[in-house]
Amino acid sequence: MIGLAQEFGGELRGQLDYVREACNAERFAANFAKTADVHIPRVFWELTSSRVITLERIEGMKITDLDGLAVAGVDRRELASHAALTMGKMVFVDGFFHGDPHPGTSSSSPTGDWGSSTSGSSGASMTVFGRQCAGSCWPCTAAIRNGSPRR
Repeated sequence: MIGLAQEFGGELRGQLDYVREACNAERFAANFAKTADVHIPRVFWELTSSRVITLERIEGMKITDLDGLAVAGVDRRELASHAALTMGKMVFVDGFFHGDPHPGTSSSSPTGDWGSSTSGSSGASMTVFGRQCAGSCWPCTAAIRNGSPRR
């Protein structure tokens, strides 16, 4: 029980360290630099410290704003597919993933692009695990790499 409390305490302190979160955001931005339809906000380092993070504002709507998505003409199935491929790329290709994606940290642009506003809870996929999954689930990882969920 003590170990669990220590682990929880360490993770909680890490969640509240905005320099760590800013570094995670920059790592995600680098991983998606060549992906035009995934937007990770730029970090303003001169206005960021361990207690404050200042990020670029990303225009968009919450992924739970069903009326807004409908008015904008965003195909929700395509958006869900895109989000799943994005997460798959994080885990199986990049080996670094957003550990807490939810409607408060995920948004959609009117064109269906996906954005993530925070990355405090992130993790690294174990390389061996990632390779084993990639090997045993080749059609899935090929679809993720090619951006083709229908494969």
